[in-house]
Amino acid sequence: MNRPITCLLSAIAVILAVTLLAGCAGLPQGLRDLAEAIPDQITQAEQRVGELSDSFQAIKQSSEYRDFLQRYDERENWDSHFQAALTRLANASSVFEQTVKPLLDRNSPDDTEELRVHLDRLGLAIRDAREEAARPGNRIQFLGDARSQGPQWVDEAEKDLGLTKVVFDDLVTVVNQAKGDYPDKEADLTARLVPVRDLYNASQKAAEVARNEISSADPDYAALGDSTRLVAENFALIQDQDRELREKLAELGHSYSKMLVDMDVRYSIIVGRTSWNDTSDYAAEHTHYYSAREVDQATYESIASIADFFILARINTGFFGGTSFRVEMDQAGWNALGIDPTESWPRGDDTAEFWLQDAPASYFHKYIITENGQRRETEWEPVTWEFFEANLENLGMDIVTKPYGSYEEEVVNIASPPGLAYVGNPKYGQWMEDNQGNRFWDWFGPYLFFSTLLHRPYYYNDWYGWRGGYYGQRPYYGPAGDPNRYGTYSQNTGTRYSNSTWARTGGFERQAASVRGAGPAARGGGPSRAGK
Repeated sequence: MNRPITCLLSAIAVILAVTLLAGCAGLPQGLRDLAEAIPDQITQAEQRVGELSDSFQAIKQSSEYRDFLQRYDERENWDSHFQAALTRLANASSVFEQTVKPLLDRNSPDDTEELRVHLDRLGLAIRDAREEAARPGNRIQFLGDARSQGPQWVDEAEKDLGLTKVVFDDLVTVVNQAKGDYPDKEADLTARLVPVRDLYNASQKAAEVARNEISSADPDYAALGDSTRLVAENFALIQDQDRELREKLAELGHSYSKMLVDMDVRYSIIVGRTSWNDTSDYAAEHTHYYSAREVDQATYESIASIADFFILARINTGFFGGTSFRVEMDQAGWNALGIDPTESWPRGDDTAEFWLQDAPASYFHKYIITENGQRRETEWEPVTWEFFEANLENLGMDIVTKPYGSYEEEVVNIASPPGLAYVGNPKYGQWMEDNQGNRFWDWFGPYLFFSTLLHRPYYYNDWYGWRGGYYGQRPYYGPAGDPNRYGTYSQNTGTRYSNSTWARTGGFERQAASVRGAGPAARGGGPSRAGK
């Protein structure tokens, strides 16, 4: 058989194999098995419902039913649970026939997630139906236990109520103290205490019902049992709510701010090299990546602006043998990289091209954290270039603030002058008047630090304007008549941070656009034997 016919037959065989494989693809077998088992599960559940119903009908013929259970059954209609269970199962069967079965017949892998969702719902429906049918039997058992253990249950309920009262009373004391400490939160704290108070009141009423029934000549054991169980359940719930509310109260007593005090951009250049043996038509290419070279901004911008696939430098083979090295880019920029052209040179290669693999820039912040009156300066913390760019104008500003009396969800992430978000809060200071009658903010001891940052106090009018139009909404760099009073480009910031890394690297003179243009530069994929 000649070669063209052999190739044609091979191609046809491949196409047939792919077609057969595609035809075999479908729903996962394990999922199909689960789905196909649903009808049997529904049938088994229906049988179980029937068994439980028959058992209950037998109980209804007993003297125990007539003498004890009948009044509870007539009040609660226990037979309805069996009908409700059968209704659930009938609905599940309908869903299977109308929704699941068509998916099985279509057998498309695209339906896998939809089928999984339906199976989860059907599984829950079958489980709920079984539980529904078991309720009359469980209720009968519960009432019997209430009759035989009633006094013990009431004693336990009284103990749980006593413990509930201790928790509630202590929580009320703590909440009232917080209202005094943080009067702005009085209405909020009152509202947060309402569900706890409701639980406690419900427990009191339930315990009273239980006491009355156990003392009755003809106790209602349903009321007794349900009431004692409610007291126990509410005690568990009130402990959870006590813990959650105390956590919120603790947030009110936690104060912190993060002031941006230095910024740095570290520029790097990564050079790649492709080398080969130029005298051979079949020699393999070898790629080598140099370690990242940290450079200054000018060198970075010069090199990072080079177009993709531009050759930075070459090693060429001469016509009569020997090699030569030639730099194609700016020589000063190349020298700044400190590249050894023959680093890790592959044996036998005689030609190479050097190219820009990547030009990453890394961004860093330093902060002063003021937490509950204590200050500390952080080490350099890496940040994303988006976050760095967003805060270029915020040197010397608080970029995160959470005053006393606020919850964590109320933390302010909008830049504001240092400490300004604390002004007006009596935990930090108080309003005073100068000789001209101007009101200014006088800091308490742990926060005097803020007064030294700006060499001037915060006056009431400035604070009032910021609070009404900027707080939590937009950055504030000063009033209309002095829009650069605060932030990176204020005179005070330039003086105060004149020895910062940002200042020493020319940050104050640097145009924002030049920094913004220094975002991560994904390069790579250098030239491949462009000289051949």
